[in-house]
Amino acid sequence: MTFFDYYIHSYRSSLTELEIEDNLVKIGDYDEIERLVLDQSRQRTVINLTGKSGIGKTTLASYLYRRNSIRKHFACTAWVHVPRKFRFADLLHDVIRQANASSGDDELGGEAADDDVRRRGGMEAERLVKARLAAALQGKRYLVVLDDVRSREEWAFFLAALPGGLAGSCVLVTTQVKISEESEQPVAAGGGVVRTRELGKLRPEQAAELFRRRVYGHGEPEPKKMEQLKSLVDSMTKGSNLPLNIVMLAGLLRSKKEDEWEAVIHSLDDTPPPTSPEQTPPEAEPKKDSLDDSETAPTSTEQTKKTKKRKQMATSMDKILTVCMDDLPTHLKPCFLYFAGFTAQTPICAGKLVRLWVAEGFMQAKNGQTVEEHGEECLKELISRCLVQLVETDAGGGRVAAVSIHQAVLDFVQAEARDTNFLHVHSGAAGLSNGAARRLALRNTYATDLAVMLDEPALRTLLCDI
Repeated sequence: MTFFDYYIHSYRSSLTELEIEDNLVKIGDYDEIERLVLDQSRQRTVINLTGKSGIGKTTLASYLYRRNSIRKHFACTAWVHVPRKFRFADLLHDVIRQANASSGDDELGGEAADDDVRRRGGMEAERLVKARLAAALQGKRYLVVLDDVRSREEWAFFLAALPGGLAGSCVLVTTQVKISEESEQPVAAGGGVVRTRELGKLRPEQAAELFRRRVYGHGEPEPKKMEQLKSLVDSMTKGSNLPLNIVMLAGLLRSKKEDEWEAVIHSLDDTPPPTSPEQTPPEAEPKKDSLDDSETAPTSTEQTKKTKKRKQMATSMDKILTVCMDDLPTHLKPCFLYFAGFTAQTPICAGKLVRLWVAEGFMQAKNGQTVEEHGEECLKELISRCLVQLVETDAGGGRVAAVSIHQAVLDFVQAEARDTNFLHVHSGAAGLSNGAARRLALRNTYATDLAVMLDEPALRTLLCDI
């Protein structure tokens, strides 16, 4: 089964216009999935959207979740992204918070004392949170999305914790784990049925159409042009037609003239030519004893390592991300690397992000712009390049209110940030870096309290529980 046009909530062809278009063309089994979400004949329906990373599971789930025509059928809703490291009690508490907010209910009494128990963790915390979750959802028709569940054990735990709710309740799960409808049916303790749908790669004509809309916007294409685009996309992806790959390629090429595309295609080859010294821009040379952000630009030695690494990359997605990173203007690289300190598929306040960039010294006032306005333009550029996802605009629709980052892109950014000592991410006090890190992002994932002894002479920024 293949899904295509649900991925086309594309930005218009303008590089700065950020209005998302509700332009869903339903193909494949989309209608069936929508029907399952709205099915009120059963106690509860669990829908598993499976497939490899970048296939479009989260995008499809997000489209379904955000549609008013679907949300109006549910008394309460919640969206939870499941990170790699977490406490079940924290995620269940997040479901409670969102469910109460969406239904207009007040928080249950004693929340402060309950939160203290939850932070201490253990079986008592899970028992308490499960009881509060049952009270929040029982007797209501709910829609809960569990994004990026990584194991059957996680899947089983969440389903066991969620009550049955009113008939028509739905749990929508995105996962790379293949879950059999028959073998896993008893796990759905809340009753109802389990349905699994696997998403597949785009067909060549679908990949070409997605690429065309992302680069050129809407309008009827000429048949000859579509054949050219189909050949172009195939040459760039080597047949790996994942929606995420296509979108990132479109974001890379839409800022270039078509006569520059050939050089980009060549850079995606398995064996690109090494960068000669004269090709290295002057600003890429490291500046010693300086507090500027030259760490974001690789030295000649680092560039050689990156070239060798690129030759050995196994997946098209890694190659595309590397080329996208190399293509970023110097002033955008630290902005992009800064996303390493955040979590995937979680809304990030655009205003807060820009203020962090300003505090770091990434932004400069120029051409009559304030530093904040320059930061907003940089964020728009990252969105236009499809490296960052637009989540929400303000009421007027002209300014970015919230963004997010895909898990595959976050993995790449965190590796780049770590390798260049731009930013290190840790889930606790153990294993902190050897003092070379310029920025640390600390997340207290497990411990009740976190005591950190920092011996970081180069440290300039500490981000805690972003």
